[in-house]
Formats: sequence, C-alpha cells, structure tokens
Amino acid sequence: MAHWDIRLELRPRRRILVTIVGDITLEDAAYAAERTAKLLDASVTPTEVIIDLRELIGYPVSARDHWSDLLKSRRARIHQLTWVTPKSTYRMVGRAVGLFVGIPTRVLDEPEAATESIAATSGFA
Repeated sequence: MAHWDIRLELRPRRRILVTIVGDITLEDAAYAAERTAKLLDASVTPTEVIIDLRELIGYPVSARDHWSDLLKSRRARIHQLTWVTPKSTYRMVGRAVGLFVGIPTRVLDEPEAATESIAATSGFA
C-alpha cells in the first residue's frame, strides 16, 4: 500500500515536499503528479520540488511518464529538483529525469538540515 504526503512550505524559501512511502501504482503516481502540478501552477515564483523516496518500495516504470510530463511542462516554475534517496537505482533515475526535463537537479542520501523540519513532520496513517 502506498502513502503520499504533498506539502507546500513558504519559509525560509518556497518549496514543495513530496514524500512517497510503499509500493505505488500508476494511479498513485498520476494523482500525486496532479496535486503537485496544482501547487506549481499557483506559484508566482520558482519553487524547489523535493521528492523524498527514502521509503519507496517500488513503482511501475510508466509512473515516470507522469512525473516527466509534469516537470517538463512546468520547468519555468521549478528552480531546483531535489531527490532524496540512498538507493542507487532511484538516484540514477532522478538524475536522468532532471537531465531529460532540463531542471537543475541534486540527489541526496538524507534531507539536508534545511529540509529536516518538514521531513520530520511527514506522518502516515
């Protein structure tokens, strides 16, 4: 079962944190991409998108299409894409997606001190 948490933080800088837990379906990916797109569309300034995959178990390969389309079509609204995962396969995919969509990208094993406050508050029922 997959769990999603998508939240917008305005301070100290504008960023969207997407946390994914478990084994996701194509429908899960589409839903999360749509919610993230709405937050980006409402943004008046470029936003950092942080995608936390530390607890992701698996996903269908076609789920990347939803995210690639979202990121590519809203490239001007995203100033940086950050992937948080210690898994080498997900790290490689994150870098490849960043190159494909043309957004500055970084990949971290753990959230930096700046993101720990929102990562620590992500809770799942």
